Amino acid sequence: DALILATHGRGFWMLDDIEPLRQLAPELGSKPVHLFTSALTWRMEGGGRRGPRRGASLEGTNPPNGAIVDFLLRDQKPGTKVSLAFLGPDGKVIRELKGEVQSEAAKPRETKLGVAPPAAAAETEAVKSEGGTAEENPSGPPKDEEENKDKLPDIANGHNRVSWDLRYPDAKKFPGMILWAGGTTGPKVLPGTYTARLTVGDQTVTAPVEVRQEPRSTASPADLKAQFDLLKSAYDKLSEVNGQIARIRDVRKSLTDYKKSDNKAISDAAKDLDKKMTAVEEMLYQTKNKSSQDPLNYPIRLNDKLAGVADSAATGFYAPTAQQIAVRDEVVAQIDAQLATLKTILDTDLPAFNKLVRDQNVPAVR
Repeated sequence: DALILATHGRGFWMLDDIEPLRQLAPELGSKPVHLFTSALTWRMEGGGRRGPRRGASLEGTNPPNGAIVDFLLRDQKPGTKVSLAFLGPDGKVIRELKGEVQSEAAKPRETKLGVAPPAAAAETEAVKSEGGTAEENPSGPPKDEEENKDKLPDIANGHNRVSWDLRYPDAKKFPGMILWAGGTTGPKVLPGTYTARLTVGDQTVTAPVEVRQEPRSTASPADLKAQFDLLKSAYDKLSEVNGQIARIRDVRKSLTDYKKSDNKAISDAAKDLDKKMTAVEEMLYQTKNKSSQDPLNYPIRLNDKLAGVADSAATGFYAPTAQQIAVRDEVVAQIDAQLATLKTILDTDLPAFNKLVRDQNVPAVR
């Protein structure tokens, strides 16, 4: 379904993703919003080229990996809110990308969404001895890059094109996080029919997105479902763990002044509370990691082990092995035990500490 042109022995060109040309009709020239039906999308391994090109190159560029969505806008005011959501067969939103219509002076660009930008090259800052730090870390994913992953490219009146890599949102991260055995990239959706929902101001239009398994794969639907279920459960738990680590560090940051207090009862209580949280944090994450090579020196912890088994199970199109399921269950059980301990600390020890500082007329920890 592509347009191919060739010259005798000199060149070969392919213009793919030409569905908008097939669906073009005279009445589209007057419609304020139109969403084209995407071409059939193949669920494959690998995909589009990641990251920016550096220097001149004679090689071609791979198309974006996943579903290509094209839409037309006409006479939309700059600043008009735009969202493009992808819904599952059950009608629930899997991914939503948001942006706004740019002024005519803004140059629209095609962007691959859902693909992480290259990691920053800067080294991480030193981690405090009492657990990790709550401060922003230059080696972690910059906040704006995290937000941009769910941001639409520059949208303008005329033809716009967006690609969805067929993945669920990534697992949560925290500043300076270093993993060795796996990553946080969300799992791919299963083959099926999905819905693209475009909202421009108060206008909403939808179009189907059909996703099929690549024909070379021999995996059964049951195999793919079992693989997806393991990956989704692992990344959901990884998000929970990393979110709680970030919470520990927020509380620790609030305890900084209390640990330096001249009031011995308060300073001792603050240090004791920090020590209890740190014991949990160090079971969940290797806080000694300062660079990408440090896991060679310091053993990985539970969140890294969970990411590792998910990364292993995500390889190829196969049902997870009995060993992968067993490791996942074992690691999750250990994580849940640590999270239960943390819940007790935050639900019991933290309120007790706040009562102590209130009795001393000192502002409590948020």
